Amino acid sequence: MTNKRGWYIDLTSPTAGAEGERMVFAPVLGASTLFASTLIPSDDPCEPGGRGWVLGVNPFTGGRQDFDVFDFNRDGGVDAGDQVNLANGDGTNRKVVGSGYSTDSLPGSPLQLGKQQVVGGSDGNAQTRRVSDGLRSGRVSWKEILRD
Repeated sequence: MTNKRGWYIDLTSPTAGAEGERMVFAPVLGASTLFASTLIPSDDPCEPGGRGWVLGVNPFTGGRQDFDVFDFNRDGGVDAGDQVNLANGDGTNRKVVGSGYSTDSLPGSPLQLGKQQVVGGSDGNAQTRRVSDGLRSGRVSWKEILRD
């Protein structure tokens, strides 16, 4: 990353354009993923609430991780079954690692509790979701040492 001074995330929706989306909470750095939440206020400025996104991105590039981050299918594990469809320009789809999920209320700052993530919402409810840090756990290798 020579001559680079960082990265940014463009919070403009590819389908709806500018919606006033913003980050108001400091991102949370996990072992190898940067977690952040974004807020999109209600269309009516006189009405409270809104919706948002919870993101998990590579802290060095701001892009998609090389490993699955969120348990999207809620089967208790974070694996290839949690990948999402991405449309190609030729009308076909491919499976890719998802970078975040949308919420129906304004999300708070993500809280990591081990491999669980808890995100409170403006509706008073909290969402929990299993997350992966991309690190291997358990015994990676071992060597037996014998005495003569």
